Amino acid sequence: MKYRASYPIKIWIISAVVGSMLLYWGSYIFAFDVISHGGTVSDRLFMWMTITAFSLIASVPAMLLFWLAVHQLTRTKLKLETIKVWLGFIGVMLAYISLIALVGFDTLLKGGVHCYTLPLVLGAYYFKLSKRVE
Repeated sequence: MKYRASYPIKIWIISAVVGSMLLYWGSYIFAFDVISHGGTVSDRLFMWMTITAFSLIASVPAMLLFWLAVHQLTRTKLKLETIKVWLGFIGVMLAYISLIALVGFDTLLKGGVHCYTLPLVLGAYYFKLSKRVE
């Protein structure tokens, strides 16, 4: 099976951008203790952009491992649906491991990790992973 190199990159970007948005704006609703709110709209926008930039930079190792998983799984004879299930699972595990390494297990339990894992899994299913016989 062949795949475009942009497949894991799209998933990584969507997870970091949408995950940061869900984390920041969802913290108003769910009261995550990792973000302080206040100030003007430009302050809030700057805070979201900072969280997004940090998410993109901090998740580069996870993205590289995810790319490696995509590369290895597409070389197997597994069905496309099975590959996407595995990629969703691997993405979630990489997100958990990355966030535990960055913020610790206690902060992870407060629910912020789901803001990143949901776009990861949805992105694995949404973006097209082409299947061609080599």
